[in-house]
Amino acid sequence: MTSPEPLHLPEGEVAVWWAHARPRSAGLLTLLDPIESTRLAALPRAGDRDRFASAHILTRLVLAAYLYAYTDDLLLRATCRTCGAEGHGKPGFHTLDDPLYHYSLAYAGARVGVAIARVPVGLDVVVMTDDRPHPAALGWARTEALLKATGHGLTVPPDDVRITGPEEEPALLDWADGPDPKDVQLADLAPGAGHVAALAVLTADVIDPERNLPLRVTEHDGEPLIAAAEPPSIA
Repeated sequence: MTSPEPLHLPEGEVAVWWAHARPRSAGLLTLLDPIESTRLAALPRAGDRDRFASAHILTRLVLAAYLYAYTDDLLLRATCRTCGAEGHGKPGFHTLDDPLYHYSLAYAGARVGVAIARVPVGLDVVVMTDDRPHPAALGWARTEALLKATGHGLTVPPDDVRITGPEEEPALLDWADGPDPKDVQLADLAPGAGHVAALAVLTADVIDPERNLPLRVTEHDGEPLIAAAEPPSIA
């Protein structure tokens, strides 16, 4: 049972936490719940297991810190917007219809991340390669972050969502079946070398009579949080 040092999310702020995709100790793997552990064991490649474990460990520690809770007490589930089934789709809290926080996790290449906000949020990270250089990777990250924020995921063709180009300020231009562009905030992030990332926040439910938007986005190193949760070794 792990209870990280408490963290506070100020009103009007979205926090993004980054960590490395790397092998994690057996002690840290105990933070995963049975469903996560089963999914982890089913992954055939070591790199995929490292990304999955690091992302879900980071997510549990970040959420526990903001909720002032033990990691064991977090009942996290993904629910599909289309079919209503659990196990895939937008992540959330299993027992809370109106949670204090919303979160989104992402992982690719050597980086994993989790975003936490008081309104629906989506996070995506993409590896830059010869086949997907910076402009293409950034455009995909912006679009995918928005689709994750709404819960649509890949049920919506990305071409249906028109966003600004990579050299412009990130913004939704048009989405016939999606949210009003004025209720969407997009932001480009700095996940680390060789990667690009984007954040999408749905701001229609921001409780603020002056609607002081855009929300402030902060990025943090999650490795110290993970290191602090590492069980002590037995000599």
